[in-house]
Amino acid sequence: MTTSTCFRFPFMSNVEKTGHDSYSVEKGKEAKAKIEITNGRHQMKVLLEEGAKLEFIASTSNSSSLLLEFRLKGEYSSVEVITCSKAQKTDKQEITTNVFHLAKNTKSIVRSRGASWDEGEISLKGLARVEKIASGSKSFVDCKAMLLGEKSKARADPVLEILNNDVECSHSAAIREIDKKQVFYLQSRGIAEGEAKKLIVGGFLGEE
Repeated sequence: MTTSTCFRFPFMSNVEKTGHDSYSVEKGKEAKAKIEITNGRHQMKVLLEEGAKLEFIASTSNSSSLLLEFRLKGEYSSVEVITCSKAQKTDKQEITTNVFHLAKNTKSIVRSRGASWDEGEISLKGLARVEKIASGSKSFVDCKAMLLGEKSKARADPVLEILNNDVECSHSAAIREIDKKQVFYLQSRGIAEGEAKKLIVGGFLGEE
């Protein structure tokens, strides 16, 4: 993966680069990272050692594709992933987040949000796979999209693959249009329609 103006890190701490598109978080480290994708196809793989914790944020815009892979190799390692996508005009975006629980007592949370305007298309995919060895693990995968145009499209596909019964795993998905009652309420408070919709979408995407 080549770093360019299409792929950048606004911040990254305690995440070590180990290969072309590979990274790791060492034993017991607490790490944070944020990436922004503005075009093209990209991927990133992160390995977490024992007790490592990672908070990860990713955002995409224009026409772009991002594949994220997190491997919870060490016991008590954990990751929380938040992704945010915006597709406008004829943009096509896809974010895939895969988490593999490879040790006992690991934890993952994946929250994917997307908003699509005009003829934009968004695909949000999230996978949590819990291996047989990973007893006591917990996982939650949540994919939600908002449609803001008559021709806009979205997919929300959370998937769980569980090979151990001694775990706590769940998922949720939703695709909806903007709430007209919320828009009306904000307008009644003196906020213009365009600004009201901007506030609602920002709150949905976690930007407010």
